Amino acid sequence: TQSRSSAASDVYKRQDLIASGSVFPTPDPKLDRSWLAAVHVAARVLSAEVVGQLDPVAVGRSFSRVTLRRADGQVHTLMLNPAMRTVGAVRGDRPLVANADFVAVGSPASFVDSGFLVADEQVLRSVLNEQHLSALDDAEASQVRYHRPARVGDVIFNWFD
Repeated sequence: TQSRSSAASDVYKRQDLIASGSVFPTPDPKLDRSWLAAVHVAARVLSAEVVGQLDPVAVGRSFSRVTLRRADGQVHTLMLNPAMRTVGAVRGDRPLVANADFVAVGSPASFVDSGFLVADEQVLRSVLNEQHLSALDDAEASQVRYHRPARVGDVIFNWFD
């Protein structure tokens, strides 16, 4: 059997995370269930507990989310953009502010092994520029320009209404 790759190689560090469909994804209950199973695997690996229930994609939120409380007391909200199958994390319990603190996703292999993409927190924190919008359709690009998010992660995991 091949040995498991390092966690660093499980994290997607490329800058082209933004793609058409990522701004206004369609809810996908089946994908949410698969992702939640991966969240529980990660929680076991991290000696963490899942707090509360999964909040699915909804009007005004482009991602599903669930909260983890780690053994050391840290609380992180894990997020999934279903259009991109992309997982990210922010510090705190379900923050809804555009300046949320993106953090590393714990146990990224738990998600990668289930077919999800784990976004690097540095990429999510990177400054958004016009080139990032070139992959979006006109309606999505228009909404991004209207809301003026500052970072790549604020587009993928957005609160646009």
